[in-house]
Amino acid sequence: MRINIFTLLAIGLIAVPGCSSFQKTPWGDGLAAQEIASPPNSPDAGEGLEIEDKRNAAVALTDYVTGKGPADREKARQLYRDAEALFEQASAAEGKPRMKLFRKSAGVFVKASKEWKDSALEEDALMMAGESYFFADDFPESDKMYGELLERHPRSRHIDRVVARRFEIAKYWLAVDKQGGQILPVNLTNHRLPALDVDGSGIKLLDQIRYDAPTGKLADDATMAAGLEYFERKKWTTADGFFSDLRESFPDSNHQFNAHLFGLKCKLEIYQGPKYSGTVLNEAEDLVSRMQRLFANELEKQENRDMVSKAVAEIDHLQAERLYSRAQFRELRSENGAAKFYYRQLIEEHPKTSYAETARERLAAIEGKPDNPPQRLAWLNKIFPDSEPAKPIMVGSPSNMLR
Repeated sequence: MRINIFTLLAIGLIAVPGCSSFQKTPWGDGLAAQEIASPPNSPDAGEGLEIEDKRNAAVALTDYVTGKGPADREKARQLYRDAEALFEQASAAEGKPRMKLFRKSAGVFVKASKEWKDSALEEDALMMAGESYFFADDFPESDKMYGELLERHPRSRHIDRVVARRFEIAKYWLAVDKQGGQILPVNLTNHRLPALDVDGSGIKLLDQIRYDAPTGKLADDATMAAGLEYFERKKWTTADGFFSDLRESFPDSNHQFNAHLFGLKCKLEIYQGPKYSGTVLNEAEDLVSRMQRLFANELEKQENRDMVSKAVAEIDHLQAERLYSRAQFRELRSENGAAKFYYRQLIEEHPKTSYAETARERLAAIEGKPDNPPQRLAWLNKIFPDSEPAKPIMVGSPSNMLR
């Protein structure tokens, strides 16, 4: 098998570290909790609510015209309390009642979020709706809630937890796809999976994590995981793009060595032969140089050293093949001077390849031949010699030409 050890490494690296599940409301001391805890008739209630009301003027006017606004804040608080109570009940339940209660709490959290737009309560309610669906094993709906949260609150204080949850969901979907559990192209029964394209949805979610939190703790993990997924599917160009992004965007990532190693393999697979561009071979050579310079400790391991050495030998062979192909083309055209140049370059730069010995033989064979091909139909030049440039009709200074 050609891919052997790379495939094994990819399978091992797919399960990059995620975060553990959270079974309790993790922000009891957050802004929404403060809003809920403050009774409407307390002395500081009015002042606190004005501070937490983040609606802009246009939204406030719309809410006023449609009958929503300050009068609905207490309703939002009450809905949030009800939803939290359901969430706690669900956490203590088991089996089907647990799933049913989590779904019910999610629905109430969504209602609470709609009653108080652009507030800290809305932010927490959307997050808790996502959590409720997550623990109900309804991952598509959970992801939808997380997406709505980040759309409405791009700088949400829950972003790290959202990224962790989405990472878990993506890994689950990709694992299910690998097991081949989907028979029909459309999912109509399993609420844990998206309706269409399970593996595509998983990879898309990994990619989304990179945009949601490009400097987050899991951004490099998501990038590496996406690259490995495409690597396993032999989509070399796309995989190489992810590995390149990781090398450039996350210089301190623990995945740097593997991003170089798998990127090197991708470039060798992308290369199409001596008749096509050799840019990827040059890029592969650069990667090898960087690996030898930056990862001396990693290359002390026999397994890694063997893989890199094999890649170096393959690059050397392919570069020699390119030069030999050029030399052969020139020789067939009787352009022996150019052919000698490429043969000598091949011998000098790639002396250990099988092409080097063949190049020496060809050099000896064309040594006495003229560098350029004989000029055909030379007698035509005698009959039709090159004409001299036409002389100007009028000679003289510009002033004479005007007379």
